[in-house]
Amino acid sequence: MNVKDMSAASAAKWVSLFYAGITIGRFITGFITFKMTNRMLIRVGQVMTLAGAALMLLPLPTSFALAGFMIVGLGLAPIFPCMLHETPERFGKKHSQSIMGFQMARNAAVLGTFERHSEEETSCWRE
Repeated sequence: MNVKDMSAASAAKWVSLFYAGITIGRFITGFITFKMTNRMLIRVGQVMTLAGAALMLLPLPTSFALAGFMIVGLGLAPIFPCMLHETPERFGKKHSQSIMGFQMARNAAVLGTFERHSEEETSCWRE
């Protein structure tokens, strides 16, 4: 908010567009999986995420940064589901359930660590 000189309400709208990008991207990805492999979707998601981040970081008008936020959301949408879907192929069906459990636990641990060390209190569970 301090970088782009905007209000908290405007920043909240930006974040909602990021999550809208993830939601729309996951919906679209469900249909695209019939035509593209998981690895290809992961790569496309990575490129889109980098492109959106570049739009946010470049000294362009604010509307470009807003579009970058949504593009980052669209890019991140297929990565985690496709990685989970790839697990049985990479590690075998016998071990895939426990490895998926580790993937989920690791994500929860990373998010918990990030939240604990963030500057602002972002969790509704904190006292």
